[in-house]
Amino acid sequence: MTLATKQRLEKELQESKLKLANALKEIGEAAGNASDWHDNAAFDQANVDHDVNASWTRSLVAKLRNTQIIKPRQETDKIDLGNKVVILYEGAIEPETYTLLGGDDSGTKRGWISHTTPLGSMLLGRSEGEVVDVEVGGTKRKAKVLKILPGDFE
Repeated sequence: MTLATKQRLEKELQESKLKLANALKEIGEAAGNASDWHDNAAFDQANVDHDVNASWTRSLVAKLRNTQIIKPRQETDKIDLGNKVVILYEGAIEPETYTLLGGDDSGTKRGWISHTTPLGSMLLGRSEGEVVDVEVGGTKRKAKVLKILPGDFE
């Protein structure tokens, strides 16, 4: 993932930890000393909130623990993670520009796509001038690699 995505996920982790702490507080308040927790909607909802936030927190911790930062790739011989790529779909007038990154980066900024998407996986290892068959929105199309550029993100 990019450094920007790592920082975004770290912020989400801090927010998730706060929500988790708040859910624990709500469990305690809903249970109370004299509460019948067997028939207590507030207690049930606080437990659901806790479980959802605990799961999301674990997921974020796991992602951040195994993080490898993708740096802008300067080589332009073949498409790889960190490159910007200009392609022209068959029948299109204007080319499209994409930056090939990791799954958590996809959609973070316009044109950032994951290397695991159908388009991203088809572009990996390709050279300028190659034509690839891509499935976009359930439709198969041809796309020509017009230009491989160094990445320009951080």
